[in-house]
Amino acid sequence: MKKYSYAFVLASGILWGMIGVFVNNLLASGFTRMQITVIRMAVATAVLGIYMLLREKKDFKIRLRDLWCFLGTGLASILLLNVTYFYSIEQNGMSVAAVLLYTSPVFVMLMSAVLFKEKLTAKKIAVLPLVIAGCVLVTGLAESFSGATVNTVGILMGIASGFAYALYSIFGRYALDKGYSCYTISFYSFAFSAAAAIPFSGFSANLHLFADAKNILFSLGLGIISCVLPYIFYTKGLEGTENSKAAVIATVEPVTAAVVGILLFKESITAAKLAGMVLILLGIVMLNINFSKKSKQI
Repeated sequence: MKKYSYAFVLASGILWGMIGVFVNNLLASGFTRMQITVIRMAVATAVLGIYMLLREKKDFKIRLRDLWCFLGTGLASILLLNVTYFYSIEQNGMSVAAVLLYTSPVFVMLMSAVLFKEKLTAKKIAVLPLVIAGCVLVTGLAESFSGATVNTVGILMGIASGFAYALYSIFGRYALDKGYSCYTISFYSFAFSAAAAIPFSGFSANLHLFADAKNILFSLGLGIISCVLPYIFYTKGLEGTENSKAAVIATVEPVTAAVVGILLFKESITAAKLAGMVLILLGIVMLNINFSKKSKQI
């Protein structure tokens, strides 16, 4: 089961990494980032809801005493992630924001050790700086940061986005342990996030943009390919692997984003980006190879 769990998490990271294809086109059409968040969550809620109606209606059932799990994944994680990440991008640019977002494995590892008694091994700790360095190189931060000024609040918001990203693993784990399926967890996460974001998005002002069929297709792609599928895969992957390992494996996302940027948006490919990809992939491989029968516990 473990090898399939790793594959699910890996697939989620790859699909998340393709989000730029849809976001860039919707931004170019005139939608704001918050409106794109609403589109992503609303489409995901509708599509997954229809699937659940056809597949297994019992997946809609949740116990009131467990509502906090879904509020955690939907509001404390997904919605907070979008708000803080977009603010971080606006203040300090994509490169800085992306690296700060991928501080999430650090938060996941520390919180999982305290809350779920996951072991902090020497291998896990060694892999963290490797993947973070890889993210620095892949996003171009190492090349662009010299001489640049950064906004302190933007930095704090970027770190907050990493923390919010990590919270999905934490609240998702609690929901899984209570017996909920990956479909139930994903559906209510999307629904609560969409409901909370709509009042602040000014969404109605740009409804006319859906007259363009391309925007409908990009919206469906954003909601299904870069939301429904990766969140289901990631949550499914959590069933068979530790939170800390899943968080590191998901760092394949910036590698995918870089490849998509190079192939589709003609972004430059540099030695630094290639080196960053190698470091991230090396970290993922290292995490899943048993160098000895038992890793040293810290």
